[in-house]
Amino acid sequence: MGILACMYVSGNALSQRTQGYSWPLAFLALILAGCGARIAPKNAPIPNGGPLKAQQLPVDFDLPQLNGERVHLADYRGQVVIVIYFTTWCAPCAELLPQLNGLVHGKSALKNVVTIGVSVDLQPKKLLPAFIDSWGLKLPIALGDSAALHGRTPFGRLPAVPAVYIVDRAGHHVETLVGTIPNAYLRRRAQTLGAIP
Repeated sequence: MGILACMYVSGNALSQRTQGYSWPLAFLALILAGCGARIAPKNAPIPNGGPLKAQQLPVDFDLPQLNGERVHLADYRGQVVIVIYFTTWCAPCAELLPQLNGLVHGKSALKNVVTIGVSVDLQPKKLLPAFIDSWGLKLPIALGDSAALHGRTPFGRLPAVPAVYIVDRAGHHVETLVGTIPNAYLRRRAQTLGAIP
């Protein structure tokens, strides 16, 4: 209805300016322009930020670590997985990583949950060893691939760092969080998905 009204109004304005021009050509241009309206494609990615409705297929990645071993997300099916994309120079990342580490390796660690870090540093082999040691991180740290370095992840676009993606026990991406996240929220969210205190 809005496009039709827009076409009608624009058509009247256009008729005053296009006298002597071909009406069919002007009408075609108007239809193609669509009055600036954009229609999202059917396969548009799910927007980032907060809980997601449903993802049809399980999410997966297979990324290398510094030691040459690989982190394959599918290996953790049956557990809640919290994935953080980070850089060593990001202050909120440095605050959040030890918090995620403690969620699994701390005094009040949860069971049936895994945390995985994915570095999107440009020189991870140079920067990560000291960073991991200084924060005492025990969670697996994968090296981001070329797609991640260009802002593309299996979860959708990388909006910023830190970006946290929560994956349920079936391997479905259920939530995206950006920035600093309260530890109480992460614990509660992991428990609602099946993590055990």
